[in-house]
Amino acid sequence: MLKRYWTTIIILILCITSVAGPPASAQTNDQQITERESQEALELAQQFTTRFLETKDLTPIVKELYVTDFIERYKQARAVNPDFNKAPHLYFVPGLEYNSRLLTEANAEDWQRFYVAANNFILFGFVSVIKKSPKEIEDLKVTDLYPASVIKLLSRNPNLANMIEKKGGSRPIGSAEEMRNSTAVLEQANAAMREKLQGKPAAKIDNKGLIGKMNGDDFFKPHLQVMDEEFFGFPKGTRVVLITTPLLYQLMLVSTESKLKILWADPYTGD
Repeated sequence: MLKRYWTTIIILILCITSVAGPPASAQTNDQQITERESQEALELAQQFTTRFLETKDLTPIVKELYVTDFIERYKQARAVNPDFNKAPHLYFVPGLEYNSRLLTEANAEDWQRFYVAANNFILFGFVSVIKKSPKEIEDLKVTDLYPASVIKLLSRNPNLANMIEKKGGSRPIGSAEEMRNSTAVLEQANAAMREKLQGKPAAKIDNKGLIGKMNGDDFFKPHLQVMDEEFFGFPKGTRVVLITTPLLYQLMLVSTESKLKILWADPYTGD
């Protein structure tokens, strides 16, 4: 039942554009996830969820729960991915693409601000709808997830115009300056979303709500991938744990400093 509920939300939010995740790699699943990995993954998914609902910002989550150099690892992995040469315009989050030159031209600080701002914006869309019942969701439109002022703000930026509702061909971010400008607009939109959500009760994601159901529902069950080649700068044989959070973000986890940390997180696409 939960999966059907979340699938309805996914279709609503991600129907605006085709999506693709971060760079993939050859993998084998011969090994089984350990009990420790499974428990740590569940705890990280819960922390990711509760911390975002508390702070309404990925910034402290990135600092506390992510691999320290995740952005540099992403840039390097994306640059050697076959897509880098096949298509100059690469997916980042739904409705937002960038020119592959930015993997080398934009610095890590610009990239991290961009990552936080873009994913904050997508997460606010999920939070806006997550408290609705399945019947209410059926009647929602993508444009119901954000205030009219936010929709207007993004529509004025050609790089961001398709993030809420696809209206035609997108214009990928083509320079470091455009990346910084787009980040600033997204940060302004996120500030408006925080104000809108200020003082409103959080979604029922607690030990008696969805978090309590994570342990017993296959939709939130972590699974293991063992890489057959170098992955995000980690060596062949790296164990990668994937888990979906109640905020519909899939976490990619690796062990560093003897514990699992988030290597990457982006919207769950139903894959």
